[in-house]
Amino acid sequence: MNHISFVLFSYLLFHPLSARTRQESISQPKIVMVSFRRQLWAVDEKDLESWCKQVQKDRRRIYYLFNRRYRMNFQVKGVYTHQGLLFFRLAVSNRSHLDYDVDSIRFFIRDSRDNKRSIPSPYLPAVYSYGNTSLIQGKSQEESVIVMPQFTLPAGKYLAIEITEKHGGRKLELFVGNFTLLRSRLI
Repeated sequence: MNHISFVLFSYLLFHPLSARTRQESISQPKIVMVSFRRQLWAVDEKDLESWCKQVQKDRRRIYYLFNRRYRMNFQVKGVYTHQGLLFFRLAVSNRSHLDYDVDSIRFFIRDSRDNKRSIPSPYLPAVYSYGNTSLIQGKSQEESVIVMPQFTLPAGKYLAIEITEKHGGRKLELFVGNFTLLRSRLI
């Protein structure tokens, strides 16, 4: 019996698959690959998290981007930039008793002349999100930071930020112009 258990133990100890899982269990810093418009660079996830914490601690910088509908308040509190990334500080407060279960937070670049066109514009992918972006309970407020690759808007276009509810009809939308993006603060 002892011989069989020794062979089994040595097999598990020196098997290549078990060695790989042991190496993965050692805490390695996660690297987030950022890709946008054929550019690819690596950013450490711990750095992203520390930058997002720094953004969340800052005071409110933008007072003109808000949407109040359905007893909800959606606002952009600031836009920041650091190392080719844009940080959007978003706040959603729920003044109703019903929980708001977030389905998605999406960023679109839309044409200002043609608001009701039939072809949907593709959404911009977010690199990283920090904070609660899944559920806003009734009578509460949640803040989150969404990180995106740095971009500017061409003439006649605007950025639409849209939050939709799962299994519900409450959709909140904000429109950001190029003026706001160009005035983003450095972290």
